[in-house]
Amino acid sequence: SSRRYEIGDEAEKASYEKYKDWKCTKEFMKLTNDAYFIHPMPVDRGNEVDDEVVDSPRSIIYDIAENRLHVQKAIMILTMSK
Repeated sequence: SSRRYEIGDEAEKASYEKYKDWKCTKEFMKLTNDAYFIHPMPVDRGNEVDDEVVDSPRSIIYDIAENRLHVQKAIMILTMSK
């Protein structure tokens, strides 16, 4: 849908209520087989993921962001070159 995103509208409130208990925690990560935490960023610390997860050695969010930067630069070169 092309509807405009508005803070506090009913759809946003319903979505928040539906997913309010979804959070990546240290306890959740312990259930994995040494999984890495990745996220496209920005991370909503405290709401969607705990600080312990974001700041852990298994978090590779900054590596992902750096790789995305290089991919975006390559796409710009490909699309803007003659």
